[in-house]
Order: sequence, then structure tokens, then C-alpha cells
Amino acid sequence: MSFTFNIGSRTLSYTIAASSTTYILGKNDAISVANDGNGIFQGVAWFSDTININGEIHVNYGSALRIDGMNNTITTGFDSIMTGTIGIWFNNADANAGADGNVLRNQGQIVATFAGIINDARDTSIQNFGTLRASDAVIGEIYGLSLANKKLAVIEADNRAIDLSQITDASQHSTITNDGTISGDTAIVGGNERETIINRGMIRGNVALGGGSDLFDGRDGRIVGLIAGGNDNDTYIVDRQDINLFEEDAGGTGDTVQSTVSFRLDVNFENLFLIGSAKASATGNAVGNDIHGNAANNTLRGL
Repeated sequence: MSFTFNIGSRTLSYTIAASSTTYILGKNDAISVANDGNGIFQGVAWFSDTININGEIHVNYGSALRIDGMNNTITTGFDSIMTGTIGIWFNNADANAGADGNVLRNQGQIVATFAGIINDARDTSIQNFGTLRASDAVIGEIYGLSLANKKLAVIEADNRAIDLSQITDASQHSTITNDGTISGDTAIVGGNERETIINRGMIRGNVALGGGSDLFDGRDGRIVGLIAGGNDNDTYIVDRQDINLFEEDAGGTGDTVQSTVSFRLDVNFENLFLIGSAKASATGNAVGNDIHGNAANNTLRGL
């Protein structure tokens, strides 16, 4: 048997104390915590809850929503507003090893002074249809995550919009799919895990891939900034000649560009593949390159 609890308006933190239960903050309800603490808190002992936030949560110092359990489904409604030092903090830290991850569907506004979302839990899935705005909008710690920024959605930061730099486990994998807007002084900073970044929207700010063998697919998207590779062998899929790619000399030995248009390799890139069906040219650089055409009549040049 499942139960539903209406949280209601309050001036103290609300603590979730059951599993497999639905918790609702109504559209006209608000949680306002003047002292230190969390707006809503779920301890590590609870799991598989459905949490629907349709109203407002305002916290002076702490997290609007702190989730220490796993396998929860969280939905913030279109009229929801969450403010605090941290908007949402997933803080399981593998206390429930093997449990399914949390799923967040944000349709409202999350505005925080420090971090919009902090993820310290395995297999977290975030779908943003609304607005995330903070000093650092999304921070991934320890574990990779799946983040989809949907069309018209915004992730905006004063510093780093998405910061995965604290992820040191090379076995982890993060996936970022952007159909909206991601902007920050630095848009995305990768960690030591493998990253897949698919940009079909707008990115404003630099992208720094981390230490894994990463994939950046920028087809049908725009980026105002630099895309810099990391230490391993990275792959870039592009459909524009003016995209700004950079690899350091100490980067991988098999950094690859796949292009649907004519393209010339910059320094420290090793491989170039023409993809798609358009007639195009591929030009290498001063090192030994591996250059491939597509099925059309291509011009391939080494230097």
C-alpha cells in the first residue's frame, strides 16, 4: 500500500520518514527556513519516494532539497521556485550500493548562492526543462551523471555552469545533452571519467574535457568559446569549420576530428575523418596523420 502526504506551508524543515511514498508541496504552499537547515530532507534509510514540488522552498543557509536516499523520482513544477545555498543535494555517497539512481525532472526555477545541484550519488539522471542559476550551477562529485538540458531550458553560472572536475574515478561516465542554453565563465569542466557531450543548443563559455577518452558532438549546435581536450584520446564531431578546438602537446596520441564539412587539423590532433555524404576536403597538420574521406569525391592533403 502506498501513501500520499501533503507537506503544506511551514517555517521549519520537513523530514521524509517513509519509503515508497508520495510527498507533495502544493502550488500555493511554501517552505521558508530562516535558520540553517534544509527545506526538505530525506535520510539515507528511505528510498523509492515520489517527491513533487509545485510551490516554493526558501532556505537561508542550506539546501532547499537534500536527498540522501536512492531510487527517488523528483519533479519540480513549472511554478516552483527553490532558493538556498544549494538548490538540490544528492548525498548518498554509495551508502546504498547497488540501488537504482535518483531521477530529477526540473521544470521550475532553482536559484542558489553556491550550487544549483550537487551530485554525490550513483546513476543520477537530471532533466532540466526550467532554469538552474547559481555560482556553480551543477557540481558532480565522485560519480558520473546523466544531464539533459532541454529546449528553451537554461543552465547559467557566474563561474562554472557544469563542474565535473572532482570526479576522479576513470570507470565513471557522464553524459551531457544540451538542446537549450548552457552559459558560464566556464561552461563545462570535465573530470577524470569518460564524458559524452552532445550539443544541439547554445553553449556560452569554454568547455574543458577531463582526463578520460571523451566525445564532444557539436552537430546542429553553437558554442561561443574554446573546446579543450584532456590527457586521453578525445573525439570531436563537428559540422562547422570555425569551431575552436584545442589539444595540448601532452594530450592523447589519437585525438580525432570527424567532420561533415571541409576541415583542417590544428596542432596536436592526429586523425581526421570526413563523415556524411557531402564533397569536402580534409587537411592534416605537421605530424603524421590518419586522414579518411567519405563516399563522395574528397580532397585529402597532408602537410
